[in-house]
Amino acid sequence: MAVSIAVNQIGTGTTFNIQLSVDEETERVSEEEQRDTMAALFGFIDEKARSDMDLREEEETSLRLRQVSDSDTASGQKQKQAELVGKRIRAIGDEFMAQFLSEPGMKDLVEASMEDTDGNPSPQSTYDHFCAVVKNVFECDVNGIAKKITLGRIAGVFAYCYYLCRTFVQRHALQGVAAFLGTLAGFLIRCLLRARFYEWLQSMGGWVSPSPSVECQVLNAKMCVCR
Repeated sequence: MAVSIAVNQIGTGTTFNIQLSVDEETERVSEEEQRDTMAALFGFIDEKARSDMDLREEEETSLRLRQVSDSDTASGQKQKQAELVGKRIRAIGDEFMAQFLSEPGMKDLVEASMEDTDGNPSPQSTYDHFCAVVKNVFECDVNGIAKKITLGRIAGVFAYCYYLCRTFVQRHALQGVAAFLGTLAGFLIRCLLRARFYEWLQSMGGWVSPSPSVECQVLNAKMCVCR
């Protein structure tokens, strides 16, 4: 069964489901980790859109998404904490992407992938570009396994996802945003799985602490440095 999370579009008050685009590979990630990853990503996108001065009002509204979850359940509390992770790492993502784009060839790579949000590119073409950026951010080896995972690099990948979303809404008149976000989250989870990100995440204690009173594990991890 495909995983989905309910979000409220701030400004319009509209509530809708974003369904994760999955395949056999993505399903190797637990539903809980899928939802937490989506919550963290959408929290980042919401926080970034709130402060993005380059967005028109209707574009900002389309990306201001607040998760709707049952805070009385353990899973609902974890998703809310994961959403907070995304919001708190927004500034780090900006810093990392500025450094990343200054490296030879990286700006061209990112811009090439953003062109895939225009016209009718094939899903495979879009995914190939997306995966190439993620591999470069995590400095993956020839087998696609990440050699460097830090909070800054995670935030950098989220920042890249945000710029793809911004390009999409600016080019497509806000149509199909929910479907695009579901596809993007599916790409992200598949790339993170291949990079062995979820193994690292588990070693750090997960996106969030088992106790709602304890601050998220990823934010507290000693490996949480920008570079």
